[in-house]
Amino acid sequence: MGGKNFQRAHLPVAVMFFYPIHQTYGQLSGSVFPATGETIRYRNIGIILMLLGLPLTYVLLAPERMLGLNAGANRLAIKMVVLQALAVNVQLYFTAWTLNLNFRRYVAH
Repeated sequence: MGGKNFQRAHLPVAVMFFYPIHQTYGQLSGSVFPATGETIRYRNIGIILMLLGLPLTYVLLAPERMLGLNAGANRLAIKMVVLQALAVNVQLYFTAWTLNLNFRRYVAH
């Protein structure tokens, strides 16, 4: 699809296939926050995770001479999926708590 220049991108692309799964859950659980008037909680979850992700992205991508790991696209893709899963599970926790649902059941799903 992308030619010879993109042959080494198969791992990041494969990891990124997990991203839409968690994004769907995030959109479903995220819609509960405005519906229940919990927009401040939704904002706080987003801000905290963005503040975690920004320096982590820098450390992963920056060259070693600039205190980074020069980890490349593979680790960046993994970071995106892990932070997305974390954000969705935090949202799901508060959604389950608000709606009196079994959090463990939805995490197992």
